[in-house]
Amino acid sequence: AEAFLGLEKGKSRTFDITFPEDFHIERFRGKTAAFTITLHEVKEEQLPLLDDEFAQSINADEFPTLQALRERIEADLRRTLEEAAENRFRTAAVDKLVEIATIEYPRILVEHEIDHLIRDATGNDRQQYLAYLQTIGRTEQEFRETWREAAETRVKRSLVLEKLAEAEGITVSAEEIEQELDSLVAPMGDDAERFRQMFATEEGVATIRRNLLSRKTLERLSALARGELQEEQA
Repeated sequence: AEAFLGLEKGKSRTFDITFPEDFHIERFRGKTAAFTITLHEVKEEQLPLLDDEFAQSINADEFPTLQALRERIEADLRRTLEEAAENRFRTAAVDKLVEIATIEYPRILVEHEIDHLIRDATGNDRQQYLAYLQTIGRTEQEFRETWREAAETRVKRSLVLEKLAEAEGITVSAEEIEQELDSLVAPMGDDAERFRQMFATEEGVATIRRNLLSRKTLERLSALARGELQEEQA
């Protein structure tokens, strides 16, 4: 961005960039390249006035005034911060449980988790994946190793939550699955039924069940960590 400072419309400027030694494309590491830029056009963004008319342009029914819009934004931010804080607390509680637990598991679980993480990050296209590895200058095994720590953490967290669910007798009912399906397809409008059929496959229901079980178990762990269950029982 600094290269554009002081540059006039229609003018060009050449500058050098030296790539760091740890640059993700191996053939560029430590090398210096010359770049030439030309400024074709200068635009200035004109921001709208923050008034009732602006609020109404977003949604006149929900935000008749700017104050109504401000209150919604404030509520959304507060909810986001509260959810982030709760997620951090739950993660810390799970990690503490992992720390004190004795966990044994076959290494193949970690390999499978690495597969899942890589697939989520790069997609299912094998050729694109191999092309990406070539771009970043890493072998497949080297790339897999970068995911190993995260995969091991996920496996350990999953196993301790599974054991906690068993110990606490946490289950997921068919009614809860139906309710979750309803909430998933509700925003789809006219396409709700089509999406419901997509989610209602054997694999889809199994995924919903796992997610619900994980959510309920995390809620129970959070309550246990705060001592809320003991207070209720007392």
